[in-house]
Amino acid sequence: KKELVYKRILDLLKINAAKLSIVLNPEIVLTDFEKAIINNFQFHFPNVSMLSCLFHFSKPFLRKLVD
Repeated sequence: KKELVYKRILDLLKINAAKLSIVLNPEIVLTDFEKAIINNFQFHFPNVSMLSCLFHFSKPFLRKLVD
């Protein structure tokens, strides 16, 4: 379900950017570790480098330390 939502969002973003004569070609995208958004960015922008947020990566470990 999330895959479809992100696909639709990126489809609309690219369509509307094209209407404004804007070429979207990101080199780097920073996300959390959600596979659905990573997959869709890589689909829409095959040459993009994906970086993931260290905060989101470490959050579950930090929560375990506190518990």
